Amino acid sequence: VFISGVNCRLTDEKFKSYLDFASGSGTTALGHNHAGLKKTLYDQLETGINHIGPHFQVPAQAQLYRELKKILPQDLSRFHPSVSGSEATEVAVKAAMHATKARRFIGFEGGYHGRTLGALSVSGEKGKNQVLGPFEPPTDIYEFPITTEIGYRVGQKIGNNSSKIAGIIIEPIQATAGLRVADKEGLRFICDTARKNKIPVIFDEVFTGFARTAKLFAFEYYNIVPDLLILGKSFAAGMPGALVAGTENILGQWESGTQSSTFQLNPLAASAGIYLIKTLTTGGFLKNIGKLSQIFNEILRPFKVVSEVNDVRGLGLFWAIEMKSPELAKKVRVTALSSGLLTWECGKTGNVIGLVPPLNISTEDIITGVKILDSAFKENDLE
Repeated sequence: VFISGVNCRLTDEKFKSYLDFASGSGTTALGHNHAGLKKTLYDQLETGINHIGPHFQVPAQAQLYRELKKILPQDLSRFHPSVSGSEATEVAVKAAMHATKARRFIGFEGGYHGRTLGALSVSGEKGKNQVLGPFEPPTDIYEFPITTEIGYRVGQKIGNNSSKIAGIIIEPIQATAGLRVADKEGLRFICDTARKNKIPVIFDEVFTGFARTAKLFAFEYYNIVPDLLILGKSFAAGMPGALVAGTENILGQWESGTQSSTFQLNPLAASAGIYLIKTLTTGGFLKNIGKLSQIFNEILRPFKVVSEVNDVRGLGLFWAIEMKSPELAKKVRVTALSSGLLTWECGKTGNVIGLVPPLNISTEDIITGVKILDSAFKENDLE
């Protein structure tokens, strides 16, 4: 139970200090008690409007859309807000169905898009909810294109079975599955095939959006602009907020009232989103994430030779240590937690230790956190 936080550190009710390498499951991109973010939220509260509902607007909401237009490709010109990543997935799924008049989707093994029923349906990983099937909308789950060969094989399947497909939904970089990165050529072939067959491509960047991978969006690594882009988690720097960005021919065509949510884009969330975007795009912030990524890369090298470690991989400020079993991963994480380090559980079986610190973490805190992790390995006789 945490009672306070500042920067990359949290304090529990017994006044013990912890380094936060989980960031609220990837939400608190600017850490805790950030002065500029606090002022932004206070300024919005001073207007006297902390919520207005979906039928009216406040200036912060319009300003957020303007800021998004500056950083997104021109084709992604329409926005539909929501409260969470799961709800944003529902928005994208409904929008694709309305646009195509089709119902069937294509998802991917390892894919995670939320725990609401529609989001579960298009997710490859349903976890304990698998027993609730059959799910709607119906979804074919294909291999995740981790290699070019798989990408071509999946693309050919799509081309041979393209009729009545409402959309293809994919995380170009899977987060919950443990930082699995789609092959560039393979993903491009899938997307090209979809476009040839007029199938909307939906990228889920709930986790990877807003600089987590050292680029503002992971689709920049692929030079692919999706038809629908799902954003969430750090979208509002720790406030509940998410959004779907899409093309005019998809999001611009459905009638008013087709999709709504009482708390969509709360004014506080909108204000926080504006502040986050301005922070990420000024003062060399992105470049610094690249430097911090190199520091992680260097100091995590020793973990690669630990016999119980399958792989160490990372992009930006998202790093993963893949263990040989979920039991080993849990032991290390519990030991690290008792020593003052929060990590993030991920991997298809929970066998991956995720390191997801705030984007403004200091070099010193990175070094301290990895030292705690190293000690946790050694305490469990993993060397």
